[in-house]
Amino acid sequence: MASIAGRIEAIWIKRAKRGPMDAVARAQAVAGRGLAGNADQGGRRQVTLIDAEVWEALMLALGGTLAPSARRANVMLRGVDLANSRGKILSLGSSKLRIYGETKPCERMDEALPGLRKAMAGDWRGGAFGEVIEGGAFAVGERACWYETMEHADRSAGSVPSPCVRNCCLDGNDICLGCHRSLAEILSWGEASDDERRAILARCRVRHEEESKRWPHRPR
Repeated sequence: MASIAGRIEAIWIKRAKRGPMDAVARAQAVAGRGLAGNADQGGRRQVTLIDAEVWEALMLALGGTLAPSARRANVMLRGVDLANSRGKILSLGSSKLRIYGETKPCERMDEALPGLRKAMAGDWRGGAFGEVIEGGAFAVGERACWYETMEHADRSAGSVPSPCVRNCCLDGNDICLGCHRSLAEILSWGEASDDERRAILARCRVRHEEESKRWPHRPR
């Protein structure tokens, strides 16, 4: 079951490590990788998030006027409490993230505003980070909400749930070895109609059968 929805307030793409943060109106999340065009790819820290209300409170407490892009996070949310969210599923537009932990502030925060690093320490004030477990597009102004588990998220996604088995790995032809969807099908899943999803699943079954014939002894 989903919690009360908040909204996506801002999105930034990092061009390179320690590089500038580019504000964008829309982003594409890729399962197992992160945000398309972003410097951070793979691992568990694929997407970083901050809470708009927490940032505003920090600026008020320190008398600062820093733009939230100074935090160097990918997404700013409003109405979504990030505190103690480890293990939860966050829906952003048609994509889904699993939160893995609290983003700790580094020395660059004090470079931007003296005292900011200490003020952000603890209670998830530095934000959260997570992994993309279901790809899809999301945009500024769209809803964001929590799910306790991926099963709850799938139940809310329509009558044709995602075939994702959380084993996201693409072969040389950009076919996922876990669910057998192509990369293009994964990216379009969130906006596909139920009929389009059924057509994708039919193609997945064909690919699975063909793979089973080529590799009959591969573990399933």
